[in-house]
Amino acid sequence: MGVKEPTRQTYYVLRSKSLLGQLRETFNTLNSGRGKKVHRENSSPRKSLPDFSEHNCSLVGVSLRMLCRGSPNPCAAIAIPTLDDIRTLNNEKSFSGPVEPLHKGSREQGAMNLIGCCTRETIGYVTAGDYSFARGGGAGLGFCILQGLLKVVEIIEESNEFIVLVRNTTTQQYRFAYLTVI
Repeated sequence: MGVKEPTRQTYYVLRSKSLLGQLRETFNTLNSGRGKKVHRENSSPRKSLPDFSEHNCSLVGVSLRMLCRGSPNPCAAIAIPTLDDIRTLNNEKSFSGPVEPLHKGSREQGAMNLIGCCTRETIGYVTAGDYSFARGGGAGLGFCILQGLLKVVEIIEESNEFIVLVRNTTTQQYRFAYLTVI
């Protein structure tokens, strides 16, 4: 008996207007309560989402607007904040974001050893970003894996805040950003 080869997953951009519309509607509902500590009785944004089980490998286009400082650069990582990150942001006005610890390793080890080594779960990457004079701050576009966005919805349910973390390739500093499905 031979060793079973792992199956390769094919990723694709989700283009279904109806599914993207429902996803946008859910995220917009969550964004409308942004900054307010709203107690949701018996309401769960997750219940209004359609079943995405057949779209596990889909990517969703997103727009980012930096919360405070910083500008996203192309190839910047988009990550899920922890509840502690959000609590610290709410309690400390000067908190600009968590810092990724330095990971040491030889270059010969390759990228495969770096997968999953970050302290925050990466769900996507910025494809275009910089300072936006129109928005008066950092802004960008990117793609996130759909399953990662659903995890962000779970965090939002617990914290009532709709934010993600963005980390440029040249720094260990994460910055907070608002995310919108496009």
